[in-house]
Amino acid sequence: MAGIDYSKQDGVSAAERPFSVNAVSISGDTAFVGGSSSTPVGRIQLPARLAGQFGCNQVSLNPGGNSQVVSTANYHCYAAATDAYNYASINMGT
Repeated sequence: MAGIDYSKQDGVSAAERPFSVNAVSISGDTAFVGGSSSTPVGRIQLPARLAGQFGCNQVSLNPGGNSQVVSTANYHCYAAATDAYNYASINMGT
């Protein structure tokens, strides 16, 4: 006696599943939408001489900004709530 079985499974993007569309972080007893602080446009720690110009010590590149010119026109203070990279939506599951 012999048998053959075939099962094809396609990958499913986490973005297609409502429960996994966002990266979720936990701090103490609180869960919140988070993500990675390593963003595609970077998170840069500023030296003290530039921190005063920006009013913070970490910045990220503005959309369309020129990364070669360090100014408030090209960079903004990093804010985890808006700048964290949501890697969850590109994860694949089976």
